[in-house]
Amino acid sequence: MRKKLICRSLLLAMISAPVLTGCIVTPQDMKSLNLRLRSIDSRLVAVEKDVTDIKERTGSSVDLMQKQQAGIGVTLDQVNAELLQIKSELDESQHRHRSLQAENMRLKEEINNRFVTVENQTSTLYQQVDQMDRNVNEIDRGLQGIKTSRIQEATAKADAAARAAARANEQAELARKKSEPHEITPLKIKKTSTSGEGEKTTPEAVTTTPKATSAEQQAYDKALSSFKAKKYKKAYALFSDFIEKHSKSKLAVNAQFWSGDCLYNQKEYALAILEYQNVIADHPHHVKAPAALYKQALSFEKLQDTETAKIVYKKIVIEYPGSEQGGKAKDRLKKLGK
Repeated sequence: MRKKLICRSLLLAMISAPVLTGCIVTPQDMKSLNLRLRSIDSRLVAVEKDVTDIKERTGSSVDLMQKQQAGIGVTLDQVNAELLQIKSELDESQHRHRSLQAENMRLKEEINNRFVTVENQTSTLYQQVDQMDRNVNEIDRGLQGIKTSRIQEATAKADAAARAAARANEQAELARKKSEPHEITPLKIKKTSTSGEGEKTTPEAVTTTPKATSAEQQAYDKALSSFKAKKYKKAYALFSDFIEKHSKSKLAVNAQFWSGDCLYNQKEYALAILEYQNVIADHPHHVKAPAALYKQALSFEKLQDTETAKIVYKKIVIEYPGSEQGGKAKDRLKKLGK
C-alpha cells in the first residue's frame, strides 16, 4: 500500500510539472494522462499481486522447509537411535566373539591335554599288552614243556609196558611149548557197564573163589572193601601188601588184577598196563588173563596208542575166543577199524 501511495505521488508530480512550468494542459493531455495513470495502476496492481504471490510462495516454502527440517530432525533422531542400537549390538557381538575365542582356546587346550592323556594311556596299554604277550608266550612255552615231558613220560611208560608185554608173550609161548595146551573155560564175570570202553570189573565177580586161609581171606576182603568204596589208593596199597605177604596164595592173581584196576581207575594207565602184564605173563591160563588183556588194551587206547591196542584185542580174539572179553575185543576192533 505504501508503494501505491508513492507511485501516485510521483504521477501527481509529473502532472503538475507542466503547470508549474507554465504550460497549458489540454483535455487531450488529461485523457492521455488518465490512461497512463490507469496503466500504471494496473501495473502496480500486477506488481502487488506478484509480490503477494511471492510472499505466499516464500511463506509456503519456508513452512515446507520447516516441515522438511522437522522431518529430517525426526529421521536423524531415528537414525541416531538405530546407530546406537547397532553400536550396542556390535559391542555385544564383539563381547560374544571374545568370549567364543576364549572358550575356543580353553577347548583347544583341554583337547590337547586329553590327547596327551590318551597317548600316554595308549602307550601304557601297549606296554601292558606286550608284557601280557610275553607272559602268554612264557606260559605257552611252560605248558609245551610240561606237555612234552608228560608225553615223553607216557611214551616211556608205554614202551616199557610194550616191552613187558612182548616179554610176556615170549614167556607164554615157551610155557605153551613146555606144557600141553588146554582150552580155558572162562568163568562168568559180572558187568557194571554196558560199554567195553572204560570197563570196570567188580570185585567178587568171579563165581568161584579159590580157597584161602582165614588170615589171607581177611586181608583180601579188607582190600576189596576199600576198592568197593572207591578208595583206590588205599586198596592198591592193601593189594600190594597182600601180594608181598601172600605171593603163594591162590588169591594172589586176583589181587594182582585188582591192583591194575586200582591204577586204571586213577588214570595211571601206563602203570596199570604193567600190573595187568604180571597177570598175563605169570598166569596166562588163569581166568583173569583175558580180563587183564582186555583192560590192558583199554589202557593203551587211553594212552592214544591205538595200534598197540588193536594188537592186544587181536591177541584176545585169537587166544581166548570163547571168553566174554573175546566178543568185546571184536566189537572194539570194529570201532577202531581193523
